[in-house]
Amino acid sequence: MKNAFKNEKNNIYDIVMIDQDNEFILETKTVVENISMSCDNNRNIYVSEITNKLGFGDILKKKAFELSGGEKRIVNILRGLLSDEEILFIDEPTNDLDNESVNKIKQIFQQWKDKKTILLVSHDDRMNDVANICYEISNGDKLLTKNATECNLEVINKKKISKDTNFMKSIFKYNVVELLFMVLICLVSAFYILQLTKESSISAKEIKKNQLNIYVPISASASAETLTAIFPTKAAELLCEKNLFSIVAKYREAKEAYNESYYGFIDNLEHNKNYIMYPFEYYDTVTKESYFVLDYYLQKYYNTRHDVATVDTSIYFEQPYIFSYEEQENFPICMEKYNTCIKELEEFKTESGGKLELVCAVIVFNDEFSFDEFIVEDAYEDIKSKGLYVKCNELIRCVKNAEKLENMYSNMGKLIIISLFVMILDLVYWFLYMNMQKNKILLLKNYGYSITELKNAFCQKVYC
Repeated sequence: MKNAFKNEKNNIYDIVMIDQDNEFILETKTVVENISMSCDNNRNIYVSEITNKLGFGDILKKKAFELSGGEKRIVNILRGLLSDEEILFIDEPTNDLDNESVNKIKQIFQQWKDKKTILLVSHDDRMNDVANICYEISNGDKLLTKNATECNLEVINKKKISKDTNFMKSIFKYNVVELLFMVLICLVSAFYILQLTKESSISAKEIKKNQLNIYVPISASASAETLTAIFPTKAAELLCEKNLFSIVAKYREAKEAYNESYYGFIDNLEHNKNYIMYPFEYYDTVTKESYFVLDYYLQKYYNTRHDVATVDTSIYFEQPYIFSYEEQENFPICMEKYNTCIKELEEFKTESGGKLELVCAVIVFNDEFSFDEFIVEDAYEDIKSKGLYVKCNELIRCVKNAEKLENMYSNMGKLIIISLFVMILDLVYWFLYMNMQKNKILLLKNYGYSITELKNAFCQKVYC
């Protein structure tokens, strides 16, 4: 647009140029509107009447995109003649016209040459008898072939041209290509924004306060827990880490290194003044069969199974695994009976003559003791040396907070990338759009519209 109007300050006179090409047809407008350059009904009626009188009424019945090359030529000429411009430059007016149309055009020029100053450039000798003044250009020399006085442009009456701004605004409407391009921008932006809402990889909920779950990922149940937020015992070092970004990296590194690389089972853990241990699952390493303490409890005292009944342990601890079924009967736990079941399972002899190994246990700290204090004890060093896994609120919060910060910075980077991407798409869109609208811009500029008016029309197209 800037290039089209770079010489706007030099446009002194009410001049319009009618090019020999037929590119300046507004295919979304009617033929009458193409000639009148207006949405005003009265003006369009006047243009229709004049066009019919001049013998070109047939073209008014067609749609703009149905016009032939010669018909487009006639529309361009009529547009200039019926405009408010006082000076017309017409390049090759007879291009694409048959003899009948040429004769009609000659008659029109004869009628209008006293009302407007018309400068024709043509290789067609048939136009010679229309002009008051003829110049022939041969080998770069100008030869006057008819005696006449040259026109003095300074005496031409200058007036403010009346322009239909509503017509100008109606030209710049969205078409299918523009809409598809804008939809593409929205879809791509929406896709990247959805990437920002990805949840944390730490998916487990917090457990009961002052509780620590210990796992050996050998049984199916314990292995399934490794998919959520259970941590290698070595991950406890993360609580001493001050750099939140390092916490996430070290957590992933520790979990990768410990994955399925345990070296022993839960033992050497006993009740003391600081915490109580509740064994939960035993495992037969030969038959690969799990023995849940609460299953054994239900079978022994209620002659039922965990798929039809549960044991309420909430007074003491939260169960590491919860087998939930519909219409389950709920029994309160008796710790004396629970301890009896533990003792019998520990004394149970497997088919190979071995004993069951403890693969899942719960530790509940008293109110004066914490996980931070537990990890410096020998008992924790023992389970850490065996490559076991633990789950506690302190580690869950620590890693989740670190991931939130990491995601925040990652999302900021993504937002910057998305913004730049949308800006580039927007620039590409406007580049393509302005190229598609080039002829419309040049046409409006040719008929006296200013760059300010066009900019306003563009803004209203985009923001209204």
